[in-house]
Amino acid sequence: MRLQKLDNFKPFGLLTADGPGIVHLKKTGDFIIRIKADGMVVTHFPFQLKKESSNDPYNPSTLYLRDGPWENLAYFSFDPDNSDDLIKFNWWTNLREIPNAKNAKISVSVMRGNSEIALSESPKIVSYKNWQPFNSILVSPDKKNPKHFTINELTKVDGDYAVVLKADGKPFKSFSFKVSNGKINEIAQSDLNYSPHKDFIAPRILDISSGSNSSYKVLQASWIKTN
Repeated sequence: MRLQKLDNFKPFGLLTADGPGIVHLKKTGDFIIRIKADGMVVTHFPFQLKKESSNDPYNPSTLYLRDGPWENLAYFSFDPDNSDDLIKFNWWTNLREIPNAKNAKISVSVMRGNSEIALSESPKIVSYKNWQPFNSILVSPDKKNPKHFTINELTKVDGDYAVVLKADGKPFKSFSFKVSNGKINEIAQSDLNYSPHKDFIAPRILDISSGSNSSYKVLQASWIKTN
């Protein structure tokens, strides 16, 4: 692989494959992608691959499904230098997590105790049995005048919080976290001194969605886990 350095964002780089970058796995099982620098593993990516065959004799098909650590993770993303900027919730899901709910509308609800303090601006639709990434802008629960929710509003009260994912209004997955001293208590793996370092999950991400290097943006990523 080749490292593409970003002059304006020196801690970050883009890894690109030498060649087509396509790997054909000829069997199911447990796998690990390892990234090495000067022969040392700097990060790794474990995942599982399994096969699912259709029982319909009139429509036989075979799916290869991936599972991995992302299924238990999610994160809030926001501008660390602007506490009044909007905040997004980012997660992964698939149709296997939502049985009999194809085309269901997926919504996000942020709870402080028994009170809903934020929700997703618009619903998402899950289309595949393999994992799909999603992100939702959070807004206040005021239906008459919803406003973008901010990290300041999320962390202004210490205590126990939960993020609940719903399919057509029915909860199917939740994440829990605490706020202490005005900050989200993030998972241990996002600590810069976490060991072993190959399991480290960066608390900063580079938003490249603009497509232009000059418009890239460094965001805080506050990671949380499922209950």
